[in-house]
Amino acid sequence: MPAFPSLLNMKNNSMPKAPGVSMLEVMIIVVVLAILVSFAAPGYFKTLEKSRSAEPQAVLPLIYREIKAASEDGVTLPANFTPCDASWANLNIDDPNLSARAWFSYWIDTSTSTAVARRRNNPRAACSANVNAARFLQIDLLTGNITKSPEYQ
Repeated sequence: MPAFPSLLNMKNNSMPKAPGVSMLEVMIIVVVLAILVSFAAPGYFKTLEKSRSAEPQAVLPLIYREIKAASEDGVTLPANFTPCDASWANLNIDDPNLSARAWFSYWIDTSTSTAVARRRNNPRAACSANVNAARFLQIDLLTGNITKSPEYQ
């Protein structure tokens, strides 16, 4: 008989493992998920921004067609159309700046023959000048060509 039987049988007498997961396992799972999200999030937000740019790509050609039709009909247009300006009533379209959930604000400058859509910082601020000047789409009212800022290329 050994002198210290409890030391020899220590493995057999150890506490049973409790059901569930340990704190270490939870921390490992959280770290792995954080790494996966860090790879996926930038691509997701870039795709989201590109999908939002579909709004002005639909509205700007409509503005182009309406200005072209108005000029062919001999309608005298004001020099500038700004967001929520009464000048939009001269065209046969509703002011796109008043649309619910619009992500862009629209300006028309007939003196330079351009219409510009600039990304709003707050989509609920319809008539606000709070826009991101670096994010825009622009249409040439003479040719109908759309120019995009680098964020939308």
